[in-house]
Amino acid sequence: MKNNKHILFINTKQYGYHMDSYYYSYYLRDKFTISYISFYQNHKLINSGINCIYVKGSSNFHKYFNLFKTIVLFLKNSEISIIYFIYFKGVSLYRILAYGRNTILDIRSGYISYNPVKNYFFNFLLLLEAQLFRDRIIISESLARHIGIKNVVIIGLGGINLNIKKREHSSFNFTYVGVLNNRGIDILIRAFCKYARNSSNDIKLHIVGDIFTKTGYELIRLKNYLSCDRILFYGYLANKDLKRVLEITDFSISYVPITPFYNYQPVTKTYEALVNGIPVLATSTYENCRIIGKKNGILILDCENEIERGLDLAYNKLHRNEIEIIEQSYREYEWENIVKNRLVPFINNLK
Repeated sequence: MKNNKHILFINTKQYGYHMDSYYYSYYLRDKFTISYISFYQNHKLINSGINCIYVKGSSNFHKYFNLFKTIVLFLKNSEISIIYFIYFKGVSLYRILAYGRNTILDIRSGYISYNPVKNYFFNFLLLLEAQLFRDRIIISESLARHIGIKNVVIIGLGGINLNIKKREHSSFNFTYVGVLNNRGIDILIRAFCKYARNSSNDIKLHIVGDIFTKTGYELIRLKNYLSCDRILFYGYLANKDLKRVLEITDFSISYVPITPFYNYQPVTKTYEALVNGIPVLATSTYENCRIIGKKNGILILDCENEIERGLDLAYNKLHRNEIEIIEQSYREYEWENIVKNRLVPFINNLK
C-alpha cells in the first residue's frame, strides 16, 4: 500500500545510469509516489514506470540553469513532500527551492582526483554545502570521517541479485564491471596479459564498462598492442546481458587504486559480485578490507606483481563450493533489502 508522500529525486546524472539512486527510486515506488529530474546525457532512455523529466543544455551553465527552472516549474505544479538531492557541486543553491518541504542530501562519493589540492577544496565545499541540509545520507562511516561530516545516516552500498544460474564453460573467467576512467585499468590489463603469456592456464578477462570514451579507446589500443586475445571488451551492458557474462564468471575483479580518495570509498562492484555469490579479487582499500575475507575473495595491492599473484591464487583456489554461501551471506546488501530495511524507515521518520 502506497504512502501519500511524493518524493522528487534530483540528479545531474541521467536516470538509470546512476545505479544507487536508480534502485532507490525503483524499490521506493511501491511505497511512495516517485518523480525523477535528471540531466539527459545522450544515453538510451530507461522506462521503469517512474515519472522522469530530462534536462538538456548547450553548456554546463545552460544545463544547470535549466535544471533550476525545471525544478521550480515542477514544484509549482506538483504536491511534493520530499526533495531527494544526489549531491552535486552547487547543490546548496537549489536547497532554497524546498520552501519548507523536507529535503534529503545523499552523498555517494567524496571528490576523486589525483590532485590533492582539488580533493581538499571540493571535499571542503561538500562539507560546507552539507551543513545546509538537516537530513543527510552517506554510504559509509569511513567516508563521513574522511570528509568530516557529522550527524549523518549511513545507508550503505548494495547490488542487484540477478539470480544467476552458472553455465558450463571451459575457460576460467575473470570479470571487471564498472568505471574505466581513473581506475588504473591499464595496470590490470598489463598484469593480466603478462600472467596469461607466462601461464598455460586457460583464462579470460571480461571487461564491462563504457568503452566509447577516450579512456576506453586507449585501453582497447593497449590490449591490441600487447597482442592479448584473452581480453574481451563489452561496453555498457543492460542487466539481462550482464547476467550472461556473470553466469560464466569464476572471479569478479574489484580493482581501484589504493589512494586517500579511493581508500574510504566503498566499491559498488564488490557488493554487486558478492550478492550474486561471486568471489572477488580486490585491491586492499580500507572499505574492501572490511568486506572481503578468506571465504569470499582475495585481497591484493595495486601493482602488476600483486595482480599476477592474485590471478594465480584465484585460479588455483577457486571457491567452488562457496557460491551459495557467499550469496546468502550478503542478502542484506541487495538493493531491495537496503531500501526496505534502511531507507524506507529513514524516510518515514522524517519530521
